[in-house]
Amino acid sequence: MTTQRKPGEAAGRAKARGTAAAPQAARGRAPDSALRRRPGGWLALDDEQRTRLLIIGGVVAILAFVFGLVLFGYWYSVVRPRGRTVLEVDGAKVSYTAMKRRMGYEYFQNVRYQQSQNAIAQLPRDAYNKLVDELTKVTQAEPRLGITASDDEVTKHLRDQIGVTQDADARVFADAFRRTLDTSGLHEDEYRRMMKAEVLDDKITEKFKAELPLAVQQAKLEVIQTTTKDDAQKAADRIKAGEDFAAVAKEVSKESDVQTTGGVHDYAPKGTTFPKAYDDYAFTAPVGQVSDPLSTSDNGPFYIVRVVDRSDQPVQESQKGQLASQKLAEWLQQTKDDLQAHNKIIDKWDTKSQSDALLALSEELQPRIRQRQQQQQQQQQAQATAYAQLTAAAGTPRATPPGDQTPVAEGTPAAGETAPAATAAAGGSTPSVPQQPVVPGNGQ
Repeated sequence: MTTQRKPGEAAGRAKARGTAAAPQAARGRAPDSALRRRPGGWLALDDEQRTRLLIIGGVVAILAFVFGLVLFGYWYSVVRPRGRTVLEVDGAKVSYTAMKRRMGYEYFQNVRYQQSQNAIAQLPRDAYNKLVDELTKVTQAEPRLGITASDDEVTKHLRDQIGVTQDADARVFADAFRRTLDTSGLHEDEYRRMMKAEVLDDKITEKFKAELPLAVQQAKLEVIQTTTKDDAQKAADRIKAGEDFAAVAKEVSKESDVQTTGGVHDYAPKGTTFPKAYDDYAFTAPVGQVSDPLSTSDNGPFYIVRVVDRSDQPVQESQKGQLASQKLAEWLQQTKDDLQAHNKIIDKWDTKSQSDALLALSEELQPRIRQRQQQQQQQQQAQATAYAQLTAAAGTPRATPPGDQTPVAEGTPAAGETAPAATAAAGGSTPSVPQQPVVPGNGQ
């Protein structure tokens, strides 16, 4: 049975439903005015909470500031000095760390640094001077002399230096080059630049050799060498009194060949053969004049010299190399002087930088020195083992071969073969053991 509803009753029910839904909507969203009146955020905190947050924020800010200062100090005092330029030659720059690497390389290349603390003190300046010469050749050979060194020429020279044949494949060369770099302590570009300078050095020398004149001024001398200044003066007095120079030389001179030469030194150009003690005298003193005692040291040796002749003489083939090297040294010095005059050599390798680098290097060299000591010990052991094997094999020869062949002990060098060659053939080696290195002292 269907119930009939009156129109007024349905409208009343709808109104009731709307009235019930209104409070629910009100509970779901507060009016904007209510939100604005509700306290929240910083304003919702009491005084104690605000103070605590301020303290925490201040501590964090102070810690961040201190940490930033530490980082800046480390960068400024450690990182920045390492990368700063200490040498520049016509735009080519050398950093502090690169200079220190070169010092390490020179240390192991020259045994005098390993044997003398006085020599160690000269290491920073010696490395600097070598780099100045190197960079001068690399930057000035082409513009001033028209001489270049291609990458292929540098690589060829590099292969020769590290003992890799020219026909060896790229992998063999790369492995050998990597080992060389590990030993040298230099970066690849630094080592290649050094090789380029050597190639240019050879080319410049050959250029100057080809340009030598047919004849140059040369001097012929008579020389007496003594160990004391008094002995030299006595010899000079005897000659000035009329005694024969050769007779006095044979009696008192300490030269090994004086009995054959009578003290005569044949024609030689300036700066090639004669010792520094009397090279200048030979080319400035009057012919026939007997010198006073000449020496470069108070400890001698001392020389008495008489110029026999000074004149233009033909350049001998044996003299060309020395004369060309002399021309190279003169060109190098003149070029450096010109670069310095135009402020193209910038020297920032001051005393403090040198001292700091030497001190740091002395610490960094420790692992490399220990490594080399281990290598030396291994080489010595291998050499001793190879020698013992050769000795044992030589004492137990094989059975006599048929015919008139001479028995050869196993491992013994065959006819025309040296002992080292035989050792190498047997898989051994004959290493040369370098001098025991000495660690440089702090700042010495």
